[in-house]
Amino acid sequence: MLNAFSGVFNLLLLSALGYLLHRIEFMNDDNIEFITKFTTKVVIPCMLLLNAYQNLNWTFLRRTGLWLLFPLLLSVILYFLARILGKIIRVPQNKSGVFCALMSMPNTISIGLPIAMAVLGEEALPYVMAFYLSTAVLFWTFVAGRIAADANAVPAGWKERIKRMVSLPLVAMLAGMIFGLIGITIPDFLQSALSAIGVMNTPLTLLITGSILSQMGSKAFQLKKEGVAILGGRFIFSPVICFLLCRILAAPNVMTHAYVVESALPCMNQVMLMSKFYGADEQLAAQMIAVSSVLSLIVIPIIVYVLG
Repeated sequence: MLNAFSGVFNLLLLSALGYLLHRIEFMNDDNIEFITKFTTKVVIPCMLLLNAYQNLNWTFLRRTGLWLLFPLLLSVILYFLARILGKIIRVPQNKSGVFCALMSMPNTISIGLPIAMAVLGEEALPYVMAFYLSTAVLFWTFVAGRIAADANAVPAGWKERIKRMVSLPLVAMLAGMIFGLIGITIPDFLQSALSAIGVMNTPLTLLITGSILSQMGSKAFQLKKEGVAILGGRFIFSPVICFLLCRILAAPNVMTHAYVVESALPCMNQVMLMSKFYGADEQLAAQMIAVSSVLSLIVIPIIVYVLG
């Protein structure tokens, strides 16, 4: 089980490295701006295109069937629950998109995949990928646009809303899906290049996360009401709602266990990246990624034990 948490330890170490590099002034604002743009416009599109191409095919769809929609349903429920909770605790309008994204979007691949594989074995792989693809579609078609809206107090018109939705990462992901489903072959050398670029996503994002935590200083781990609500959503509401939905819909045991574990993961890294890119509340996002990652070391083993 300890090896399954290698993704969490790597996340924390890379964030610590970003923190240190900023403290010793090795990373400045110009570096961070370049890394943010490069990751958003180059690295993430490469990663999404390749992942969608390699994993979304007819064999995968036959194995998962309509259960592919389950993580999408869960994320939608959590998103609107976050909207309601945000109004109750009076989250400021310019933090609403980031707040809802942090509460509803899990870090599925870098942490969720090794944990699910260690606990459940190869049987869990299609369900982890279903969770990843479903949440990725929701994030890049809708949630990322809501994060962008945080930076603008005046509601955008319909043209601006469409422009925000049709981002380069979304186009790349849709292209990968189309290639995989209709059988267009991406040459091996090009897949290798896309993979080499795509794997930079997590390290670069976490370096930025650490640098933002360094800028926050002593406030980095001082939780406010928004942070407490997000952690409650990630580690309590999300797995409980997921478990109840699985029971209501009579999901198989392996699927139930995989989805519940995936639902209780730390906050998605890309929320911080898009917050930084659009000029939203990147400090809240960086703080929640760090804190939720630490807490996952306690919460996930408890969930695995409870599930048996």
